[in-house]
Amino acid sequence: MVKFNIFTPNVEEFLSLLEKEKTIRWKKIWYVNEKTIAVFFIEVFQSSLSVESALLNVVIDHDQKEKFCQIWIEPFGTGYVSPDRKMRDLVHGIGHIATANKWRFERVPESYRGDTCPHCKATYVYEEAESLETSSRICQNCGKQFYVDELQDVERERGEIRYRRTPCPYCSAVYTYSKRHLKEDGTVVCQNCGGSFLLPIDDWTRYSYDWYQESDDEKGG
Repeated sequence: MVKFNIFTPNVEEFLSLLEKEKTIRWKKIWYVNEKTIAVFFIEVFQSSLSVESALLNVVIDHDQKEKFCQIWIEPFGTGYVSPDRKMRDLVHGIGHIATANKWRFERVPESYRGDTCPHCKATYVYEEAESLETSSRICQNCGKQFYVDELQDVERERGEIRYRRTPCPYCSAVYTYSKRHLKEDGTVVCQNCGGSFLLPIDDWTRYSYDWYQESDDEKGG
């Protein structure tokens, strides 16, 4: 299952994307108290020679007041049938809508994969994080203490704001993006799957001197 957070004032374009599917087996849309909840079951494949089939269950939960939407896509299949291709097409369709409208679009991690130390950049899994009782960590590599929400502040202090290391919302691949990767519309292209998405940078990053200074590669070119 994949889950997305999209910061959007409306949900109509996402509903239209799903309505265009020609193999909708079942759907239901509720409009309650400024919220839109939709459930779609989309048939991906039905073999005429067997009972094998594959379905995608898509759930949309949009809060108009908060301008926030969550979308879940969960595959179901039997036998050797796989809905992966259709699932990928839907993910890219959702991402393209969000990117075209300049809505923030992020993939929710399926599970905890560790925290990165802002001092030495090492990433480790910490047992205390499983309980979410504290955000304090002692780095297992350099031994320094840090808080999982202090990365931005440390980068500012060290002047390391000219890049952003971020996961792709389509395929979850993590790459480092600098000024030369950033297009005029604020998007970057994933170096793994080729999907375009808005780079999540704040005003400090966007307008800081370090972000706009030339990189070593640009100086040499």
